[in-house]
Formats: sequence, C-alpha cells, structure tokens
Amino acid sequence: MGKNGKRSCKGDLCFIIRTNNSEGSEFERGCITNNEELYPNLFKIGYFEHSGKDHIICLSNRCNKDWEEAEKSVIIKEPACATTPSPTTTTTNPSEIIKDYFRRRWNSLVYGWTNEFNDVM
Repeated sequence: MGKNGKRSCKGDLCFIIRTNNSEGSEFERGCITNNEELYPNLFKIGYFEHSGKDHIICLSNRCNKDWEEAEKSVIIKEPACATTPSPTTTTTNPSEIIKDYFRRRWNSLVYGWTNEFNDVM
C-alpha cells in the first residue's frame, strides 16, 4: 500500500474511503500496489461498503482526489470484494476461496494501517 491520508495518487490502483458521521463525511485516500504475478486480479475496480464505510477502488490518475471524482471513475457500482455465500450455496470454486481469503486479509491490513495512521495524526 502506498501513501495514505489526504493525498490523491498517480498510477497504480487508488482508493478512497468515506466515513459519514454527525459532523459530515471524513475521507481517507491512498494508493494500492499489488504483485499481479502472485495475486492476479486481487483488487477489483468498483464500489463496496464495509464496516459502515464506503470504499471506491479506481484506476485513473488522481481518481481519488475527491469522492465525486472517484464516483465518476467507477462506471458500475457493484461489490468490489467477495461477499459471504448464501446458505443455499453448496460448493465453492477453490480459486474463489483463495481470492476471498486474500480480499479479507487485504481489508484487515487496510484497517490496520488506517488505525496506525490515525494514531500518528
């Protein structure tokens, strides 16, 4: 993961996270770098909600400059991360299990880094 905080990014994948509270919205933004040889297509461009926060992962330069710019860069708003299978699902493709594992680990890392940056700032 690259820079976090109030910066937009150039190149790589970008993210912006919006948290709504009683005083308005707060934003976190930064860059994501992924080793495509080890984890191809680990990150999907798009929108998702997790733990009461809205997330957008985008690809164009400075697409995470602000929330409106990020929304414009994401054409289809569908979950960018795997969702829990419904109880009627009986089998899961092994590669989907691995992808889901790494997506969950990624979310855990993002929130860990976010908390670390918040402690410093």
